[in-house]
Amino acid sequence: MAPVHLPLSCYQMPKEEFPPSPECWRQHPSKPNSVPYCYFKKPEIYTHWHNLYDQREEREAEKMLRKMRDDCRYIKEELTKSLESPREDEQFYAAQALGCLRISDKFVMEALQQVAQTGPEKVKYEAYRTLAILGCLNKHVIRALIKQLKEKNEGQRMETLTGLRMALNSWAAISKDKRTQVGDEGKLVPVLQTLIKKSSSEASLEAALCLGFLRPCSNMVQEFLLQCLCQGLKTQRMKALRMLVKVMHVHSAPVIRAILDQLCSSSVLEDRFEATQMLKTIGLEQIQAQGLEELTFNLLRRKTHNEPFLAVRQAVAQTVEELKLKPTMMNLVEANKRRK
Repeated sequence: MAPVHLPLSCYQMPKEEFPPSPECWRQHPSKPNSVPYCYFKKPEIYTHWHNLYDQREEREAEKMLRKMRDDCRYIKEELTKSLESPREDEQFYAAQALGCLRISDKFVMEALQQVAQTGPEKVKYEAYRTLAILGCLNKHVIRALIKQLKEKNEGQRMETLTGLRMALNSWAAISKDKRTQVGDEGKLVPVLQTLIKKSSSEASLEAALCLGFLRPCSNMVQEFLLQCLCQGLKTQRMKALRMLVKVMHVHSAPVIRAILDQLCSSSVLEDRFEATQMLKTIGLEQIQAQGLEELTFNLLRRKTHNEPFLAVRQAVAQTVEELKLKPTMMNLVEANKRRK
C-alpha cells in the first residue's frame, strides 16, 4: 500500500524570510554588472528588492494623496456651505478660510461672488478681499477694495492692503501675455499714491508694494522703498528689498548694502538665505561697479564660519562660487595657514 502524504500544517510550513537573507541574493545571469537580485527556488523568478520597496512607498504616497484630496474636497464643501449660513460669524470665517487655503475653483468663486453681493457688510468685506487673493481682480472687486481703502478704520485698511498685495504679487508672477487686466486700475493707482504719503509707516509700505507691482518703473515707489531700507524693522526692510531687487530690478549701492546687512544681522533664517540669492541675482559685475566687492567678500567669508545654520552656510558657499570669489577665498585660507 502506497504511503499517504498529508499536507503540512501551518506550524510545519517553512517560514518565509522577508526581506530574504543575504545568501539568497544573486546577480541576474543576463545582467552581470547590475545590482544583485533576489533569487528564489524557481530560477525564472527574480525579484528586485529595491523595486518592491519603491512600490510600497509609492502605494503609501498614493494613499496619502487620496486622503488629502478627500479631506480637501470635504473642507471645501463644508466652507462653501457655511457661506450660506444664517450666522454672520460663520459666513465671515468661511470666506476668510477659503482665502487662507487658496481654494479657487469655479464653484467656490461663484459662492463668494454671491455672498459678496448679498451678505452682511462684514461678510462682504471679507468676501471681496478673498476674491482678490484668489485672483479675481475685476472692476467690481477693485471698486470694493478702493472703498475699503478709503475707510478710516486703520486696522481694516491694513488688512485690505495686505490682501491686495498678496493678490498683486500672484498677478505679477504671471507672464504679461497671460495676465488679465486689473479692473479700474486707473482709479486704484491714485488711492495707493495717497496712502503712501498719508498713512502710517506700515500701511505706507504695503501701499508702495501694491503700487510697485502695478507700476514697476514708478520713481515715487522706488524713492520711498529706498528710504525704507534705512529705517523700520528688518522684516519691513526685507519687503522693500524684495520689490526693489526682484520686481523693479534696482541694483544700486544702497540696495547691495541693505542685502549685506540682512545677511549679516537679520534674525530671520529665511531672510538671510534669501539675501544670498539676491546677491547671486545682482552678480559680481554690478557689485564691482558699485565698489563693494571687498565688503561683500569679507562678509561672505565671515558667514561661512559664524553662520549657525547649515542651510545658510551652504547657500553662502554657493554664492561665493557663483560670484567667482572661491579662488580668492581659498588663496586667503592658504595664506593664513602658512602664517600659522
